[in-house]
Order: sequence, then C-alpha cells, then structure tokens
Amino acid sequence: MNNIEQAAWIWTAPDDCGKDIYRSFQRQLDLPALPDQPITVEISADSTFELLINRRRCPLTQFSDYPDTRTYSTAEVSEFFHPGRNEITVIVHYIGVDSYTYLTGKPYLKAAFSAGAEILCLSDRSWLAGKVSSYDSNATPVTFQLGLQFCYHAGRQSEGDGGKPAYQYSAAEAAYWQSLRPRPIPPLLELPRPPTCVCQQGYLKRPAAAVGGDQPVPLPGQTCYRDWLRPEKYAAFFTEESLRASGNLGRHNIPQLSWDSCEPLVFAPLPDDCDGYYLIIDLGQESAGFLTCKFALPEGTRVDLAHGEHLDDGRVRGTFNRYDFADQYHSSAGLQEFTYCHRRLGARYLELHFSAFPARPEVPLQLYYAGIVPVEVPLPSAAEFHCEDRMLLRINAIAAATLKLCMHDHYEDCPWREQALWTYDARMQMLYGYYLWGNYDYVAASLNLVAQSYDGGDYLGKVAPARGRTRPIPSFTLVWVAALYEHYLHSGSLQLCQENIALADVIIDKAISRQDPEYGLYFAGTDASIWHFYEWVGHLNQLNTYPQSLYNVYFYECLQAAAKIHAALGNQSRAAELGARAAELGQKVEKLFWEEGQGWYGALLPGQNDLAYEHVQAVMLANDLVPAEKMPRLRDALLAGKLLPNSFGSFAYFLAAMMKTGPAGRAHISNYLQELFTPVALAGATSLWETAYGSKDMGGAGSLCHAWSSVMPYFCNAYILGIKPRQPGYREFLVQPYPAHLTHAQGGVPTPAGEIRVSWQRQGDGLAVEVSHPQGLTPVLEAYPEYPILKAQFVARA
Repeated sequence: MNNIEQAAWIWTAPDDCGKDIYRSFQRQLDLPALPDQPITVEISADSTFELLINRRRCPLTQFSDYPDTRTYSTAEVSEFFHPGRNEITVIVHYIGVDSYTYLTGKPYLKAAFSAGAEILCLSDRSWLAGKVSSYDSNATPVTFQLGLQFCYHAGRQSEGDGGKPAYQYSAAEAAYWQSLRPRPIPPLLELPRPPTCVCQQGYLKRPAAAVGGDQPVPLPGQTCYRDWLRPEKYAAFFTEESLRASGNLGRHNIPQLSWDSCEPLVFAPLPDDCDGYYLIIDLGQESAGFLTCKFALPEGTRVDLAHGEHLDDGRVRGTFNRYDFADQYHSSAGLQEFTYCHRRLGARYLELHFSAFPARPEVPLQLYYAGIVPVEVPLPSAAEFHCEDRMLLRINAIAAATLKLCMHDHYEDCPWREQALWTYDARMQMLYGYYLWGNYDYVAASLNLVAQSYDGGDYLGKVAPARGRTRPIPSFTLVWVAALYEHYLHSGSLQLCQENIALADVIIDKAISRQDPEYGLYFAGTDASIWHFYEWVGHLNQLNTYPQSLYNVYFYECLQAAAKIHAALGNQSRAAELGARAAELGQKVEKLFWEEGQGWYGALLPGQNDLAYEHVQAVMLANDLVPAEKMPRLRDALLAGKLLPNSFGSFAYFLAAMMKTGPAGRAHISNYLQELFTPVALAGATSLWETAYGSKDMGGAGSLCHAWSSVMPYFCNAYILGIKPRQPGYREFLVQPYPAHLTHAQGGVPTPAGEIRVSWQRQGDGLAVEVSHPQGLTPVLEAYPEYPILKAQFVARA
C-alpha cells in the first residue's frame, strides 16, 4: 500500500464547491532532526495545487485526469525541510468549470509525507483549511477550450476561516473516487527562467468606457487591446541611471531582463496626459510554462498581463471573439515576486499595462523581470539527422521544438489557444515522436486518457480528459484503434493493446451494427451531436451526406489494426473475422467511390461530388486500396494541383500516399514539404504554424505553434533514412532510403533495443548504404527504382 492511500480526502467543507475557488491547507511538521531516509511527498488534488514547504514552492503539479479516477504526483522534497518546525502549505485551485482540458469533479486534497517506511504526516482533519482571499473567483475563461483567467491581489490578507480544521470526507463520500494511481508519466520539468527583453515601451491612455459607466467591466485582454498606446524610446522611458546600472545604456541595446538581476529598470515619471505605462516583453522564442514577474510597485497598482504569439497588430492580440488572453495582478507595496503555476501559458510575447497607481508615487515603478518559467516533459535526447541542406535541418529542428512545446501531461494541439488532447492530432504527434524519442510510455498515457473519455455510447470523446460533453468525431475514435496498433508496432509491447482491446471491440461492434445492407458500407450515425469531421477543407469539416468514403476508409484502417492486435494476442478467430470484413469493405469502397470520368475518388458517390479532395486520395493510397491500373490517373490528378489540398493536420497520410505514387510523386512531396515550411523558417519562426497562413488563419486565431505541422522529422528519419518497423519493436525493420535532392545523409531512430543508425551517400546512379543496429534486430534492405542501392554494409552491435 502506498502511503497516500492511508491519507484522508480533505476539503474546507462538503458544500464548498463553487467555481474558480482557491483554498489553502496548512500543517506544521516538527522534525527534531532530518530523517536518515529521503523525505517523499505523494500528493493529489482537484483541480491543481501549489505545494509550499517553508514558503518555498516545490516544482510539482497535478496530472490531467478524470473526476473520479485520480492520479497523484510523487517527489523527493528533503531539500525543503530543516530540523525543527516546518510549515507545509498547499494552495488548491478548484476550477469547477468544464473545458477541453478539465472535467468538473469533487474538490479535494490528499497528501502524504514520509521518509522510507516512516510516515511523517498525512492529510486529515488536523490540517487547517481556509479561503485564499488574494484570488478573485470570476470564473472567466481564457478560451472556452483552455481554462480560467486569474485576478490576484498581492496586498489582500486571508480572511475568515483561514484556521479552521479541514473537513475530512467520510468513507461513503470518498467512494466517489473510484481509483487513485501514480501519475503515468514523470513530473514535468521546470527550467530556469531565461533572459527576456523589452521590445516596446510607452504610455497608455484608457478610454472612458473602460474606466466606468454602465457598461460591463472589460476583461483584462479587452482592456489592454482598447488602451491607446503611445510608444516611447527606451532611453526616455526608463531612467538613465537604471539603464546604466542594469547594463542597458547602449545605443543599440534592447533592454534585457534577468531574473537574477539586482538592478531594476526604473520607469521615468508619467506624462500628465497619460493613464499608465505599457511594456511588450519578447521571450525570444515560442515558450510554454508559468507566467512569472518580479517588480517593485506602489500599493494597489493594477497590472494587466496579456500574452500572445505575434505582434501583427503592433501589439499583443489579447482579445478577439470569445477569447481573452490576459490575467490581472493588483500589487502590494514594494518588491514582489509572483509566479502563477495553476495554468500554463503558450506565448512569444507578453504585454503588461500598469495603471491605477498614485499620480506621483513616492517610489517609482521598477521592473526586474517578466517572462515564463519553461515547463516541459522529460524526454531522452532526440535522434540525430544530418545532411548538407541547412534549411532542411533548420525546419527539422523547429519541428522537433514544436512537438516538445505541445507535450506536457499529454499531447496538446497547441500551447497557446487550447492545450487540448485531440485524438487525431495526437496520433500524428505520436507517429512523429516515435522517430525522435521513442517515448512509448508517454504515448500510452495519452492513449489511455483518450480511452477514459468513453461514456458508453458509440464513440470516444474528441478531446481528453473529457467525455461525451464535447461533440464526438467518429473518425477520431477509429484512428485511436490504429494508434494502439502503431504503439505496439513501434514499442513491441502488447500491454497497452491488452488493456484497451475490449473497448476497441465494443466500438467496432457498434460500428458493424450500423452496416447498410444496400451498399454494404457503414455509417457513423445520424445523432445531431455527432461532428462528421475529416478535414478543414471544403465540405469535409462537416460531411453529413451518406454514403461517404472517408468514414469507411477510416473504419477499414481500424479493422485492419484491430485484426493485427487480436492476432498478436492469440485471438485468431476474431483476427480472421475482422480481417475478412476489412478486405470486403476495402473492395467496396474502392469500386463505389471511384469517379471514372475524373480519375480520382470522391468523398461521396459518383455524380454527387462538387469538390475533389487530396485527403480522400491520401487515405485510399496510404491504406493500399488503389489498384495498380488506376494509379497513373490518380497520380496525375494529385500532381495537377486541382484537388483541394490537405491541411497540415493529416500530413502523415499525404506523405505515405505520395511516396507510393512513383518517382514523380515522391519528388513532388519532397519539394512540397520544403516549399511549405521554408517560408515559416525564413519568417524567423521558432515553432511551426497551424497553417501556411499563420496567425491570419482561423479568423485571426491561427496558432503559431501547432504540433500537427511537425512532419519533417518523420520524413527525414522514416523516408530519407528509410527506417521503419516491419515487425513489432523493430525486430525486423525496413531500410529504404529516399535521397530526394541530397547527396548524403546520416542519422538514427530510437527503438526499444537501442538506436538503429543509417548513413548513405550517392555513388554514380545509386546509393552506398551503411546500417548499424542492435544485435537481435533484422534489417531488410529495399530500394526505390530511381535510386538503386549499389553497396550495403551492415553492423550488428552487441
């Protein structure tokens, strides 16, 4: 039994379960001497927690999980304790509002401190519990997908019941929580605060409507965006003395900020016709982590803190539509440090608006630092890839950084707008990540989160952690089954499949029950809550017409994956049944949806297609459903550029498809990838965009850090180097290099047995290839017709 299982589930009161509330739990721990064994904490809360030991924060956070199946985090915390009396404080933020990243549950704290076998303290009614009055409870979402804004008052004292004994849930009440297990991935890493810089500064004038009247109080982002800004040269905005003392008094310098600096930038006196100051902070690169600031301010100064990924508007786009990317801080007097660790930010820029301070403050406003504490998932070193094309390497590095920025407790589509685990997006991220880090346990944790979204209906949730409260997307459920098999193929472990094959069978059997006897095809259902989404182009973002090809091709892929899983598990009869059904379905889809007069496959039956899509052709080709005699016409249609293109979100299918269409198709996809991403790299991006249109897409909500765009490492390692698993765990693996425009390349792919390394060089009309691999793995060498392999050398490493 883990020590935390002996701890009580506690809260302030059984009926204290409002929205956006912060509660404090305190306990004193007397240690005559530090124990011989390391001190360990096990802790869990709904929704997030901040653990302080002797007023020092422990870098530990709550895993994203479900209301009734909880996880706890574990860490060694010996360095925070000392002999004598120790103060333990836990601040819990109970969100209480559903989003794409959180489902409302019952608020609680559960914690255990121990040293070896000795329990030092457990959560129970001896803890003192109360309200944290420094936070307002406005329950205002940043976005409907993401979470809540905060409004913090540094000078506000805790009040009321701050010293009452905690409420301990009874056994009957605690039965709500069905399980408590260790977090499935290691704790997230918090990196040192990096240097930042002030890239714009000046004065603000606040419109009268934002100051008072009968109109609703503007949100912080709205306030920042509506303020009139008057830029000022930094040499006039900051005092000369502070610029000199901080090392920023240089003609070509942009004021630099360092957390460890003892010399602040001091604001010059405010002009009489202005209402406050503003600053724009450049983080230097796209970042994800906790907002952190250090400044000295007059008491009551209001600081609105907006964040964003670009300055297309000459400022941070802190608000639009339903989004408000900002928070608010009300200062105490003097020097203060603040880090908000209950929600991560994704941003390149911060914009700070200072207002509501005295007209002639006794002490001027002073800025030491503003930035983000970078937070990332622990990962091994990424697999290397080398070639002579520096732009290709740059895109590859940006892609890897983008993938990492979109990985925390689980895969995220983007760190700025949503931080949601979308099943389809995550499947692409998993596939790309296999070729950089392996990270099989991390993949398993995300796939299990998706599985928990099942609510007994026909489909999984479209995002996780969530259940049927967000419109399910049938194709996303089907690719979850394919992702299970891909995990087995790359990891060699059947454990994840064993845990989830029963659920996969439920989903498949429900889909089979919806077979149409007229066509022999399958239909996703007519429930109005279903989102028949496949792509962000044409009608594919809501394809309600039946029969349709895409659902059936995704179901074909699902059936094939499930058949392989069952075969590996020894369920041969089920494997044969699903395999036969898949083969029959594939033949029907291929015949029914071919547009003979056009030379491509339709999303709908022939004669009903007013639009033609690359994505339909891509999934047909990727699943080997196109007969050889139709391949030339289909390839010509793809190369003609007359089909509506794929978005970046389904690029793995398009890449796999084009690599099967012959030399012209392979050359096209290789050039196309670089044509797409070279402008992004040349624009100075440090992460890859959601679409080629960047921030201008999605009605101005285009993300500039979107992991589904990170296909390049996959292309480099799986295709240019040509390394792919042919048997689970790479027991047998393919080496089929595609040199594209390169003269040489080398690199590797992680496997459970160790790294497979491939290097090749062009020699005359062919390639010379060297393969180094762990002993026990079997390479299979194949060549593309246009690039024959003239010489090959294999080294099996012990």
